[in-house]
Amino acid sequence: GEIIYANPASKVFLDTWECATGDHLPKKIFAICLDENGQARRAQAELEIDTSAYLFSFAPVEDTDYINIYGRNITAEKESDRLKAEFIAGVSHELRTPLAPILGWSEILLDEGPGKLSGEQREFIQTIYDSGVHLHRLVDDLLNITSLEANKFKIRKERISIISPIQKALSIVQDSAQEKRIKLDINLGDNLPDIHADLDRIGQVLVNLLNNAIKFTPAEGSVSLQTAYKPAQRMISIRIEDTGIGIADKNLPKLFSRFFRSEDVVKASIPGTGLGLFITKEIIEAHDGNICVESEEGQGSVFEVVIPAV
Repeated sequence: GEIIYANPASKVFLDTWECATGDHLPKKIFAICLDENGQARRAQAELEIDTSAYLFSFAPVEDTDYINIYGRNITAEKESDRLKAEFIAGVSHELRTPLAPILGWSEILLDEGPGKLSGEQREFIQTIYDSGVHLHRLVDDLLNITSLEANKFKIRKERISIISPIQKALSIVQDSAQEKRIKLDINLGDNLPDIHADLDRIGQVLVNLLNNAIKFTPAEGSVSLQTAYKPAQRMISIRIEDTGIGIADKNLPKLFSRFFRSEDVVKASIPGTGLGLFITKEIIEAHDGNICVESEEGQGSVFEVVIPAV
């Protein structure tokens, strides 16, 4: 860990670490670029120095015993991200307040509580309600993103049956499927062990995946949900398959990226934020699980979620 060369800009790091050219790096810094066998590896780490934040990259030099260490001041970027997150959170909370009565009263009107509706009135109020639901989902996604970026995304795990969030999710998406005359084929399997999970968050994952399957499946198609227990891995598998438009090969690697929406989806004016699958992946990984997808353009998609069993 001896320092062979340091450029003038690195003086701020070395002064903080109380070392100079010819000295050894502090053990806690040098350890970042070592693997479990003590071999040099590529690595990155964010470190606070005085009141500034720096991103360090560690890169071993091939066929030598040397390691290059690069430091970049990211204080301004982190402050910009913080202000952006605060703004989005503030706007999202402000939007939620008027949305509640809009959704509530439009639902009461659709139920014809105040009186009978004409066909045209029902159509107008349904548009108001559907737009409100879409905006509500957008607000929820933005709030989830800001929570993730601020490491404030809360997961409250308890012992539950996987059947509970599935049934809850199905009740939420049932109407959307019926509107498009999409058949829901459900196979929940037998004797599934419990999972240690956040009921609401797993429900959020399932609602998102089922909504996507319904949204991207043409009318009179089908969406299936199947569960299974994998005893060798002690994992619960949830597979959601649709007969929808499928996903192009080139888009599969980017599918779980934040804000990603394919060109075809944008051109077709299919609503969405590009946040749902990113949030879904974060929730599943917070449960020590995994999510993967198999798809072929024009042939539908299969999403599989696996979560550890108790």
